[in-house]
Amino acid sequence: MTINDFWKKPIPFWLALLVLVIICVIVLFMVNSAAKISFPEPIEIIKKPKVAPLEIVPIASGKQTYEIITDSSQKFKIIEVELDPLDVKQGETQIVTVQVKDTENKPITQENKVEAMAYTDNISTPFSFSLKKAEDADLATITTWEGFWVCEDTYDIIYMMTIKAKSAIEDHSIDLTFR
Repeated sequence: MTINDFWKKPIPFWLALLVLVIICVIVLFMVNSAAKISFPEPIEIIKKPKVAPLEIVPIASGKQTYEIITDSSQKFKIIEVELDPLDVKQGETQIVTVQVKDTENKPITQENKVEAMAYTDNISTPFSFSLKKAEDADLATITTWEGFWVCEDTYDIIYMMTIKAKSAIEDHSIDLTFR
């Protein structure tokens, strides 16, 4: 059977044509299906943001005085704190002066005292005060206390102080935050 004889017989011709159409449909179906296949987006590796080094903002230098304003109904309270110098360096001494007002004019006894705790980055340092002066003013007694501590740490992140004043029957405390 030659090729010319193949085309003259209808059954093999139509059978070959049918196979060819089926192959074309299958190819088109596969191409269409392949077009619908979605490939995942390229994965972008998320990098952690670079952490900038801590920017240390300078604090005020030299002697600093803070007026303490609290509830006016308190009869015994800390009214002023002075730090000399505020920007104390490691190994240096900071002198802290505290004024305490007592509107009931009670006598100063052994129970009267002022204590503080200085908090820095890694250390908390307790220190006490000694009475330097007592005076009457505006129907009240104002006492001035002086204490000191040696800075043995940095204060790049934490720099605060808690001061407590005590009398025989009352006490008052404040927290001062410098950084």
